[in-house]
Amino acid sequence: AHAARLRADAMIAVPAAQRDQTVLNGYNSAMTALITATEKLWAAAANIGNQKDPILTRYSRLKSLSWKMREIAGLERSVIASAIVTGRQIPPEGIRQIETARAQIQLGWHFLLEQTLYEEDSVPIKAAVAEAERQYFDAFQPLIDRMRKLNEDNVAYTISLTDWIAQTNPHIDAFLEILKAATKAGEERSARLETDAFTDLVSNFSGVLLAFGVTAICFFVVVRRVTNPLA
Repeated sequence: AHAARLRADAMIAVPAAQRDQTVLNGYNSAMTALITATEKLWAAAANIGNQKDPILTRYSRLKSLSWKMREIAGLERSVIASAIVTGRQIPPEGIRQIETARAQIQLGWHFLLEQTLYEEDSVPIKAAVAEAERQYFDAFQPLIDRMRKLNEDNVAYTISLTDWIAQTNPHIDAFLEILKAATKAGEERSARLETDAFTDLVSNFSGVLLAFGVTAICFFVVVRRVTNPLA
């Protein structure tokens, strides 16, 4: 991934018409592989750490789903970004990519909502979910559709790539707010579990001391009141 990034950075100084497309393709492939490996590592670590608590497991799933939906929404955005840069019509595979991305996000959203069924309405997670729904489904998708219509009608885009990225970041980054809210909730849950575990430890230790004390008293009573008089 690092080598692919260096090659891609070198291509920035080359005029667009002379850039090696294989470098771009290799960069995309390398970054996708890196993200996939990171996600697998993250999922494995989360699964190991959360096996004993179903609530932490739920938060982990929320984080994973929201991260993946942000990634997929970025791929949907990249189709329009490519059309802005090239000035060409979106190819059929680009249209299919948009439709596939939307189907994947719709499915992921369904799973995400299932994970939030037991969350109270007042918690930050619910607020983040509502905002992500507004930003992506109510704002981003209609915006993509308008950009597609302009492209189909051969109307040149007047927005630059930089402005397009800046304009759409809030829409798709809203998924990351779910991740942040779930992360915070998980940290608070872990802190409570640690506190409860320490309290239980102290309680158990106190119980052991109490039992030891009662045993000592019983031993003392037996020795002083029973054994000694018989001696």
